[in-house]
Amino acid sequence: MLRIDELEEVYSEQLLSNLDTIEMSMMLAESLAKRKQIEMEDRIRSTRLRKPSSADLNLLEQENNVITHINDSLYRSELSDSMPNKAIAESIEPDTSLHELPSSMLEPLLSLKAYKAISLAPGIETKDCGRKPFNLRKEKSKRPPLSDPKARLRNYERRSRYKREHILLNMRKIKAATETQIRDLCINTKCVNPLVAKFVELSKEATLLANHNYELRKAIEKHVFFHLMLQLEYDHREITDNLLAEKLFPMLDSWRPLDETMCHRLMRDSFLEIEAFSNSQDFIANDLELCGWHEKRMLVGTNVNFMFHKHFAKNCSDDLAARSWAMRVEQDQVTRYFGHSLNVKVKVLQRYKNDVVVVRRKMKHMVDGWVHNTIYLLFRTKTSDGHIVCIRDMNPENVEGLHVLTGYNPSQSGFWSKAFVWWKFRKLPKVKGQRIRGFEVEYGGSLSSATSADAAFWMREVLVLALRWENLVVGPLLTLH
Repeated sequence: MLRIDELEEVYSEQLLSNLDTIEMSMMLAESLAKRKQIEMEDRIRSTRLRKPSSADLNLLEQENNVITHINDSLYRSELSDSMPNKAIAESIEPDTSLHELPSSMLEPLLSLKAYKAISLAPGIETKDCGRKPFNLRKEKSKRPPLSDPKARLRNYERRSRYKREHILLNMRKIKAATETQIRDLCINTKCVNPLVAKFVELSKEATLLANHNYELRKAIEKHVFFHLMLQLEYDHREITDNLLAEKLFPMLDSWRPLDETMCHRLMRDSFLEIEAFSNSQDFIANDLELCGWHEKRMLVGTNVNFMFHKHFAKNCSDDLAARSWAMRVEQDQVTRYFGHSLNVKVKVLQRYKNDVVVVRRKMKHMVDGWVHNTIYLLFRTKTSDGHIVCIRDMNPENVEGLHVLTGYNPSQSGFWSKAFVWWKFRKLPKVKGQRIRGFEVEYGGSLSSATSADAAFWMREVLVLALRWENLVVGPLLTLH
């Protein structure tokens, strides 16, 4: 008996000899193919043009049998490698069919070789026929089994994926059904009655207007409340306490209200005198200037006639007139305006309109102790080029026929002084057809005193009052040059 390794060597030698035999037969077939090349080309062309004959079918069947026989032999050789040695020894027996091929089987091989050579020639299209070589299946590599956590995680992911796919599918179905329903509704909906559509539009507009009306009512209520509080504050600042009024003004019981005709006459006369003062050439104009104020003044006995004017770069507005008005009618503003050197008390005796009032004023000098009393008409009006705020005295000893106080001796509480003062705000004239920004303030008037010493005091005081008015009403203007 031969050993296993000797059997393997014998078997390999047999295979090599078989391969050599096949290779030699192929070489012989190549030499024979050159002679039959023309015949095979004609045969192939004729075969493509006509249906295959029985001879052609027999030839193809023989070729397939030869290829099958070779594949079976190769398969057996591969199986022998994987079989046990004992099985190899028992299965191996000398077989002459594996070593020698009959001449009847070589002829189809030669024909096959020639056919392949012709098919590979340029210009000739061929189609692969016959059975493909047998390929053994490769064994898949076995993976180790998954652990329990990984297996649970994989199952959870699989279930989640299936659930998401199911939800997405249902959502697509719902979307398609909704689109179909909307399309049907749009197609099948009947036209709306135009009266109904108009009614709906009017209802919406009525709702909007009601809301807007509610907001307007709230704004009006807020506006009315604000003006009511402002008027109460305004009246409180103008009205002095009764006990204080009786102490400061003991003769208020004899006050007789001024009629409207007399009030209008005083206002008209005051306006004409202001125009005459502004256009008068009797003032002594000097070159003195203090903080931008240019002065024109004239001392005639115990009367002081003065006029100051100054240009401001700000725009003239109603604010300046309102603030100048407050400095003569409101107690706290009067105190700020005259300063601490004079103790001034005011009382509103009569009010015609918001722009016309009658005021009683008592002014006491803190150093000398003298007292000046004045009852004056305070009014403000708008002109073509600005505003005017004016004070016109109505003292009974200076105005004939005007019985303001009766049975009153002026020496009981000091002197009665005249007070004719105004602030005139006017826009600057045009230069070369262009309006100049800013306005001009004219502060003028005529004051009367009992002695020339008092007149000299008022000459100094009016200039201080002009500067104080600018500081309180206009405010300081700081400019960099």
